[in-house]
Amino acid sequence: MNAQPNTVLIYPLVLPDKIHLLWASQGGVLSSITCPIGENQLNRMVKDFQDALQSPSNLTSVKQQGKALYDCLIKPLEEKGDWEKNKIQNLVIAPIAPSTTFRSAHCLMVSSS
Repeated sequence: MNAQPNTVLIYPLVLPDKIHLLWASQGGVLSSITCPIGENQLNRMVKDFQDALQSPSNLTSVKQQGKALYDCLIKPLEEKGDWEKNKIQNLVIAPIAPSTTFRSAHCLMVSSS
């Protein structure tokens, strides 16, 4: 299987006290960053987002919870500048196997436009 051009793979390594985010493209690992959010807090954020999605009539809550996850998992990578330089258009986020919250989560595509 060949990767689409301008695609980046985000691989989160979730630890009890932090998350290491690695991202790679066809050329190899582009960079990494560490977020000071641990597994329990991340699971809580995902659960809050899932709960908000169950009540889509509360669009404000859905947006707030989605933005919290975006700010944690996507924004730090975007701010490093590699994305603009490499013209990244597609994101693939690797599943986080150890986390029970993520095992049943559906994949969501996030667009910055």
